[in-house]
Amino acid sequence: MANAIKQLASETLLYGLSHIGPRLLQFFFLAPYLTRVIGSTEYGIHGTMYAYAAFFIVLFTFRMDTAFFRYAGRGDSPDRVFATALLGIIPLIAVGTLLMYAWDEQLASLLARPGDVKYIHWFLAIIALDAMAALPFARLRLENKARRFALLKLLNVGITLAIAFFLLEALPLLDRIGGDRGLIYDPAKKLDYVLLANLIASAFILLLLYREFKLRISLFDSALLRRMLRYSWPLVLVSVTGVVSQLFDRIFIKALIPGDEAFALAQRGIYNACVKIAVPMSLFATAFNYAAEPFFFKHSADTDARRNYADVALAFTITGSLVFLAGSLFLDQLQYIIGAEYREGVGIVPIVMLGYLFLGLYYNVSIWYKLTDKTIYGTYISLVGTAITLGLNAGLIPLMGYYGSAWAVLACFFTMSLLAWLWGRRHYPIPFDIARISGYILSAVGLALLSEALRGYLNAGTLWMLAINSTLWLGFLLFIVKNEPLVQALISSLLRRFRA
Repeated sequence: MANAIKQLASETLLYGLSHIGPRLLQFFFLAPYLTRVIGSTEYGIHGTMYAYAAFFIVLFTFRMDTAFFRYAGRGDSPDRVFATALLGIIPLIAVGTLLMYAWDEQLASLLARPGDVKYIHWFLAIIALDAMAALPFARLRLENKARRFALLKLLNVGITLAIAFFLLEALPLLDRIGGDRGLIYDPAKKLDYVLLANLIASAFILLLLYREFKLRISLFDSALLRRMLRYSWPLVLVSVTGVVSQLFDRIFIKALIPGDEAFALAQRGIYNACVKIAVPMSLFATAFNYAAEPFFFKHSADTDARRNYADVALAFTITGSLVFLAGSLFLDQLQYIIGAEYREGVGIVPIVMLGYLFLGLYYNVSIWYKLTDKTIYGTYISLVGTAITLGLNAGLIPLMGYYGSAWAVLACFFTMSLLAWLWGRRHYPIPFDIARISGYILSAVGLALLSEALRGYLNAGTLWMLAINSTLWLGFLLFIVKNEPLVQALISSLLRRFRA
């Protein structure tokens, strides 16, 4: 047990943190900066477009990254699998980009404002470049080149930040120095400058991946491509419906919140900014998936694989509960990550974070359909989640605004994790300790509610609440360390690793 958790911890350090690092850079620098530089309407457009980036990348890549892991890890030549996958998606990227350019006005109405087609053009160019980079990045993960993976991911965000800062800060200064206001810098194009910075960064990173693009066209295998497509198409539906479950709330908020369009766009910007505060939980869930997916495939033939999967789920829940509780208890401090005009919506953060905790749990309990090649079940589960998302957003947003979207996120991912566990018991039984998993989650929620009750009862100020909340979080951590053998084994393994 300890060896398996230690191995996954190692994988998480190598791949998970290399994914978290760039996102944390965005979280602590890009989001705070942009929410203070561009207005809530423009930030709402920016957030919506980037939220839907995952949707378009899934369509362009057809989930060939997961199919690449599956077939390259089961006896097929990695070079052959990579060449087949890459040559298979290049036409998809080209055709998809051209089609969406043809529908730019419709996309502008959906993601931005009617007439904002220039933003769509920037956005599609960025998506095409990032989709081309998806398989080379997957190759780095398969080849255990975590340092290069992390460096390129960090460099992407760093270049974006540097160029955006230059365009938004240095250009106005040059205008003032030269006495020619508007000659170099146009304040009406702030969002254009942000998108241009991202486009330059994406193009530069793609150039740096030239070594991973090495392939021989002669290795293309049409029969292998057909097998990969049969494996991946249900995963495409899973991802598409998953994106709908996570991101259609932006469209619903714009369409269903009472008031004029300017108010709706501002409310969407507030929701998008506050969701950014929940990013640590989302990052943790996503980073775990980055680390766990190749780990699960690699060890699927082990005699104690199912026991190890159960231990991994428990370890994830414990860590996720600590992250959720920290985000809930220290919200008074975390709210300063975003600008003052966005903070009215911070009450949604604990709700969304709990939803992301169940998303990470879903990654754990749903691994069975990837291991057994029954990926169609992922589609069924995701369709149920999408139905819940659409129904609750449509019903709750007119009643409670963007809080309705937050509750829809939680209901969606809770239901998906529950269905994955129930169906998994029938098709690929894994001995998950549901009592302990539920106990840790309920304890974290209970402590968060206790904090709010104490705030009202004691009428405590910020400093007193900081002391109270720190005590609650540390008490929860010490309880876990003292009573959970799994955590004790993991800590011992990590300490030995750092001493080595």
